[in-house]
Amino acid sequence: TTIGYGHAAPSTDGGKVFCMFYALLGIPLTLVMFQSLGERINTFVKYLLHRAKRGLGMRRADVSMANMVLIGFFSCISTLCIGAAAFSYYEHWTFFQAYYYCFITLTTIGFGDYVALQTKG
Repeated sequence: TTIGYGHAAPSTDGGKVFCMFYALLGIPLTLVMFQSLGERINTFVKYLLHRAKRGLGMRRADVSMANMVLIGFFSCISTLCIGAAAFSYYEHWTFFQAYYYCFITLTTIGFGDYVALQTKG
C-alpha cells in the first residue's frame, strides 16, 4: 500500500531495494487492477439499478450519472461504517475513532495516530 504508518519498515539495504522494486511494479499493477474491477462493478451496478427501476414500474428505467454518484457515495459511507464498527469492537475504540481510522487508511493518508493491532506500552 502507499499508506506507511511507520511501525513496519525494512531495516536492511536489501529489504529497502526489494521494497522499491516491489512498489515500482506493484503500485501501477494495483491501479490497473482497481480500474478494471471498478469498470466491472460499475457495469453490474448499472444493470442492477436498471432492473430495479423496471421492477418498480418506473417510466424511465435508464440509469443517470446522478444515480451512480449517489450509489457510490452511500456505498463508501456504508463500507466505512462497517469497517468502523469492526475496528470499534476489536480495537476498543469509539465509533468516531474507528471511522476516522478507516477514512485515513482508505484515503491512504495514514498519519499513524491510530494503528490497528498495536498494544499500548
